Amino acid sequence: MSAQSQVLQVLEDISRTFYIPILRLPDDLQETISSAYLCMRAVDEIEDHEELNRTRKANLLRETSQVLQSQTSIACFDHDALAELYNSYEKLPEATKRLGEWACHSLETIAPRIWDTTSAMADGMAYWVDRN
Repeated sequence: MSAQSQVLQVLEDISRTFYIPILRLPDDLQETISSAYLCMRAVDEIEDHEELNRTRKANLLRETSQVLQSQTSIACFDHDALAELYNSYEKLPEATKRLGEWACHSLETIAPRIWDTTSAMADGMAYWVDRN
């Protein structure tokens, strides 16, 4: 199964609402939109996690943001940093554990913008989690 097929399968499993219109996009745009959606879904799953307390959620969101901010290119993306971060959280959903994969699924030219946006979203979520 190709990487794009795998991404589309996860997307379909997570959200049929977004899957159907994304499937109809041209290939490059489909990859980019899939990447962006799954990255943002990954951090949203942290915020919505029912078994993590507020402090752990906020910290995990901020640390995720910092990892994304430190990336410079798809070729040099530090997948190990995210794996280390998420290893101590057994019950994180697949969408979150595979954030590095989603982050690198876009075109090289647009991926850093997705990382910046996802990073900002994670920081904003941490802010609101702290305030309950």
